[in-house]
Amino acid sequence: MAPPEENASDIIARIKVALAAWSDLDVTRLAEHLSDRVVFGSPSTEWLGEQGWTEGKKEVLRRFARERSNFPELQLVEILVEAGRATILLKDGDRLMTCLVELDEEGKFSRLISFYVAPPGEAITLRDDPTQKKESGG
Repeated sequence: MAPPEENASDIIARIKVALAAWSDLDVTRLAEHLSDRVVFGSPSTEWLGEQGWTEGKKEVLRRFARERSNFPELQLVEILVEAGRATILLKDGDRLMTCLVELDEEGKFSRLISFYVAPPGEAITLRDDPTQKKESGG
């Protein structure tokens, strides 16, 4: 099912509220914006001590709480919206990160994919996305 038709300013406002909740570690307020089946992945977070993909609201909220301390100066740079998706550009000091946000039919965040610029000298490792169905051979 497709996400509801919303104008870009409504989606941007919802994202700003969710980012404020994440910055404040307000799990209750942040949970209001996540689908129960939300999937969060960051192919580039091995250097943060996190690996791969996290599924389900409870687990995603736990991961957000663990990762929040890695971004003490997180600032919003830009939000771009198109067709039920948003791309968020953020910075923390000299590090940049992007997050793709997909909305479900209720307008909640159903899929979040973040990419970070690793600290100097650190490698970024890509991981498989479990939400993509694998085609069986033969």
